Amino acid sequence: MKLSELSKEQLKTLTKEQVAKVVYRDHYDDGGDAEVALLLGGNPLVCQRRAQDAASLYREGRVKYIVPTGGVEWDTPFGRMTEANLMAHYLRSEGVPEEAILVENQSTTTVENMLCSALIIHRALKLKNVHRMFVVTSPCHIKRALSISRTYLPRTLELAGFCRYFEADSPEGWDKVPFYAERTLRELSLIKDLVDRGEMEDEEL
Repeated sequence: MKLSELSKEQLKTLTKEQVAKVVYRDHYDDGGDAEVALLLGGNPLVCQRRAQDAASLYREGRVKYIVPTGGVEWDTPFGRMTEANLMAHYLRSEGVPEEAILVENQSTTTVENMLCSALIIHRALKLKNVHRMFVVTSPCHIKRALSISRTYLPRTLELAGFCRYFEADSPEGWDKVPFYAERTLRELSLIKDLVDRGEMEDEEL
């Protein structure tokens, strides 16, 4: 049976393994390099972990610039800040120099992350000079984020996902912590929406 053949109600009957196959399938580090890492925002609980992942790419010499993106404001330990500014703070604390951080703090959705960041990157680097880009986000979000990035970013860009699994956000452990169980099931529903609209490839369960 294909994902497109299921109703939203039937999604609730999928096994843990079927959910993991849809949401987490094919997420791995390909070991390559890129000119830019697009670091997607989120609530303060996930911003630090995502920023640490992006910073690791910089320290390993695998990326030259990081674009923290997200204009939603949150109350943080450092005052009220946008997602992007919060992640920029964490990047600096992880040793990423200011000149390698290109902040985009206007967007409020994943689609806007792509569109607004493309403008930031073009102004700083010229998009024609950027051949490969990492999309850095949480494991349960990366599949949908990559699909959206392939729709809204220039076709000349080679895109690769980057995230590091941890127990609560992984194919094996997503259902063990209520916060991540809820996030994973929400991603499942949003992925189905993209499939139903023809914006993401359908798949067998």
